[in-house]
Amino acid sequence: MLLCWAGAAAGEGQEPEKVRLNADRVEFDEASGSASASGNVKLTHKDFRLFSPYLEYDTEGQKVRATADPGGEVTLLAGGKRLAGKRLDYDLVTRQGTLQGPSGQVDKLYLRGKTIEFAPAERARLEGWGAKRTSQGAEEDMAARWSQVSVTTCDRAHPHYRLQAREVVVIPGDRVVVKSPKVYLGEHLLFTYPFDYVIRDKKSGQKDGTTFFPLVQYDGDKGLGLGLRGPLSWETGELDLGLLGWTNQDPEGWAYLTQQVASGINLFGRVDRLYDKDAKELLWRPQWGLETTASDWYTRLRWSERELVTQERRTGVTQRFSVWRSPELEIRSPWKRDPASGAYWRARASYGDYQDATGGSGSPWVTRRGASLELYGEAPRWGILSPFAHVLHWYYDYPDTDTFQRVTDAELGFRWKLGDVKLQTTYVRRWVDGASPMGWDAWESREDLYQEVSFLVAKASPDDLWSLTVRGGYDLLSSELGEMVYKLSYDRHCLVWELVARDDMRGNDDWFGLRLIVKAYPHAVAAFGTSELFEPGARPEDLPDGAKEGK
Repeated sequence: MLLCWAGAAAGEGQEPEKVRLNADRVEFDEASGSASASGNVKLTHKDFRLFSPYLEYDTEGQKVRATADPGGEVTLLAGGKRLAGKRLDYDLVTRQGTLQGPSGQVDKLYLRGKTIEFAPAERARLEGWGAKRTSQGAEEDMAARWSQVSVTTCDRAHPHYRLQAREVVVIPGDRVVVKSPKVYLGEHLLFTYPFDYVIRDKKSGQKDGTTFFPLVQYDGDKGLGLGLRGPLSWETGELDLGLLGWTNQDPEGWAYLTQQVASGINLFGRVDRLYDKDAKELLWRPQWGLETTASDWYTRLRWSERELVTQERRTGVTQRFSVWRSPELEIRSPWKRDPASGAYWRARASYGDYQDATGGSGSPWVTRRGASLELYGEAPRWGILSPFAHVLHWYYDYPDTDTFQRVTDAELGFRWKLGDVKLQTTYVRRWVDGASPMGWDAWESREDLYQEVSFLVAKASPDDLWSLTVRGGYDLLSSELGEMVYKLSYDRHCLVWELVARDDMRGNDDWFGLRLIVKAYPHAVAAFGTSELFEPGARPEDLPDGAKEGK
């Protein structure tokens, strides 16, 4: 049986949206204006579709209550999302609703909870759910707030890991916020994460940088380190905190505040307490500024004091500098695809005043202007080889000193397989023309060759894999081995444990670290505490998805 009603939600001069109710049996009481339906019930209203064994519909108040049989479920489809539960109460006018016993999928997350509330994003913001102000035309996006919820990316009845939280807020096109979750491996509680675990939507234009796993690291200078990092989120901002304690050095830490002041405009401020291994000093290093994003164009205005800039000059040669910016302006275009070659490119420009305070504060301030072009591409597979290229060219001039510098960095290589063995060969070259009056950006030529080999160590099942990766970096200019990197990985279907060790063959930049990688969001993996690992041949993180798939 099919019945139709005119909905109550319509603008002035517009025809009301129809509500269609289809079921095996529908009864309508004209006196009360209510309808009841049973058996294969289907209700549709705009982009909202509801499937249920039983349903009650108040045609005057435009309210719906749907219930399921024992062991059955109510299913709703809205905003491109599918949810299922035991009972739904929904207002067709305000588009707000509550679902009891919900389960569903948001992006790559599988959620199951006690209740879920959902509403248009703008209404959710006004009611303090943590949703940001919506842009023009985005008022129809649906935000959701889950309570007593289990979250995982494992598509298994008994997931390898899960996060249990009192509340999860889903903000479409921006982020998913899991409030202070308890972390379980299997059925074993590991710990309670004291921060919000945040997974960002790629549409938000913001980078992920958090993981719920503690920081575990060893450093040749600082000893054994253990720490934790994570964000605290609110409607228009976020505070990222981190603390890392060492056995041979005082603790390091950082705090990074971001506050939205208008759509696409953020103020930021951060302070780092970091140890300079070259100068042997632990200092507070503040910076602050303004970021804007519009049509994928990015602009940043930044001031910094005693900023610790760490650079790998050649394989196995790392230098650190203390830099002041007062201020620096950077503009970055979005990636563009060249139809003829399939490669991606973007442009950048910068302007700023700098002081290189490495070794003291008496250095003069220098004005620098820069412009760059960056290219990345992957060629069609050639036999067993998959070639790739990444080129970045910068031109700098220093008007006060009448000097210039041209720097071209290139990474050329190919990925290949021999049976179960994966290999990557990368040739890294830097050409430098001209000179800089500052040390921190006075680049030098390099020519290095990196070879990486990855192979299975053990395979108990398709979901239980141990693998070992070995990578060597050879300096072709000095004809010596610069570094060795070792990765031992344990792959458990939806997550990977990774132990990484770097052996600096030229100095004392030796370290190892342990991290947990959620495979559904590998871009959310944080660095190993305060150590950075150079990854030759790595795809730029913010490339469009098609480029990362070699399309």
